[in-house]
Amino acid sequence: MLSLFRPLPKFFCTSLFASTLALATSFSFAGPPTSRPTKHHHGMHTKQQPIPAPPKGYTPPKARQLTFAGVNGESYFSPDGKKLIFQSYGRKEHAHSQIYILDLQTGKETRINHHDGDDTCSYFHPNGKSILYASTVDEVKESHRFRFFAPSWVAKHRAMRNPTAQKQRWGKKTRSKHRRKYKWTYKPYEIYIADLDGKNRHRLTHANGYDAEGTYGPKGRFVIFSSHRDKDQELYLMNADGTHQRRLTWRKGNDGGPFLSPSGKAVTWRSFDKRGNAQIFVAQLQDGQLTAIRQLTFRPGIHWAPFWHPSEKWILFSANSDDRKNFELYLVNTEGTCLKRLTYSPAQDVLPVFSPDGKHIAFTSRKGRFSQLYLMPFVMPSTCQDPRTYRTPESVLHFPAPPKKRH
Repeated sequence: MLSLFRPLPKFFCTSLFASTLALATSFSFAGPPTSRPTKHHHGMHTKQQPIPAPPKGYTPPKARQLTFAGVNGESYFSPDGKKLIFQSYGRKEHAHSQIYILDLQTGKETRINHHDGDDTCSYFHPNGKSILYASTVDEVKESHRFRFFAPSWVAKHRAMRNPTAQKQRWGKKTRSKHRRKYKWTYKPYEIYIADLDGKNRHRLTHANGYDAEGTYGPKGRFVIFSSHRDKDQELYLMNADGTHQRRLTWRKGNDGGPFLSPSGKAVTWRSFDKRGNAQIFVAQLQDGQLTAIRQLTFRPGIHWAPFWHPSEKWILFSANSDDRKNFELYLVNTEGTCLKRLTYSPAQDVLPVFSPDGKHIAFTSRKGRFSQLYLMPFVMPSTCQDPRTYRTPESVLHFPAPPKKRH
């Protein structure tokens, strides 16, 4: 859901980033924040740099491509690790994004939704019998100001465009002066639950505007998600049936892509600063509030789509801090003292997730024009870099305490 770079589509949620931060191409997924590339500073390179060689003793594992049709991204494992749920668009059957389930043993894809709405941020319930996802299917009908988000409206007006005018707009002279921007498109998503076949759909949120990036806690009792209902993207927690929705963060800026730890006692997420940098955070969750908030990354660039290792000792994420034009996969420990790079590829590698047993990583990568899903074994690099060496007063984000309730 983020316009992070031109070649990749917007998949954001991260749940995710996503968010989320949903990614840019001629098509685009809804996604989260608005920011601009940071200027050349703190050692950042504005020109694309050669891909560095992996450290001695580490060979990046070979990834296997899983999908081949449409534009696909943001996949998550089923509780037994045998399936992936993901979002896809740009297919012959539908141009807008819909939810699919992929059987990793047979390679069979099953389309879950068949409606005129954009779907994103899908996730399996821990019992494996239902799913959670976000969609625009209802809110585009309820509010006149959201009508232009309906896929049918988009398709109609895209067909009415003048190809000649488009060519002139994106001519060589114009393109050379065009500056990349990181921009979240806040589509009017709401969060839903449904059976594995998409039936018995039930809506959990009814806030006006963006509610997405939702994921379950370990026992399926709670859903953590991101919302723009208070005019700023913040983290929220609710019961699995949609009741008792409460806000978790109060910092001005985009906060999203949250995940509860396997034990349910901690949360990881990404947060943007005013300069357009995104950093990874972890915190304890106690009595419906975040405590002991710790920032894990500090370099300029986009660090996003964090995901827990089953051990709860490591956080997997994607970042472009080594090269602003290329995203790779990284690992950082929850103490914030050890950072490891996992991939060294000219392709954009984003939205990584661990399998339930921690032995594999599924992620989204661009091959050719479109993004597809990939799977690779998890191999732990032996080398380690301390991310705190990049810590500066400007790079630290501060999260204020929740306002006191009035009696």
